[in-house]
Order: sequence, then C-alpha cells, then structure tokens
Amino acid sequence: MSKKDNNTDGDAVGTVRARVLVDCVHGSCNDVIEIDPALLESLAGVLDADPAAVAYADSLAAG
Repeated sequence: MSKKDNNTDGDAVGTVRARVLVDCVHGSCNDVIEIDPALLESLAGVLDADPAAVAYADSLAAG
C-alpha cells in the first residue's frame, strides 16, 4: 500500500484517495474515500491507496 499523496482532484489537502477493500466503518467494498495518510498503515488490508487500486474502484463506479 502506497503512502504517497495520490490526491490529484484538488480535494482536501493532507488526504489521500483510497479504495475500501472490505465493508467497514470507512465504507463499502470498492468505495473510494479520502483519508488522512497517517491512518493508512494501520488500515493495511482494509484500504488500498495504490493509484491503480483507486483507478479500478473509480472505473467500477463509473461503469
């Protein structure tokens, strides 16, 4: 899981976009959320901030 800032949409500064991998308090599977990058490491296996994972989830929502 990448910790780099992949925020390219001009959304809130200091957040990254991440794909939700499992239904949880952060969202449903394949949702894309904005989250503080400091939380990503503790949510390994729950969220994926890799740009390819986020793009895939975005494509599901668009399709």
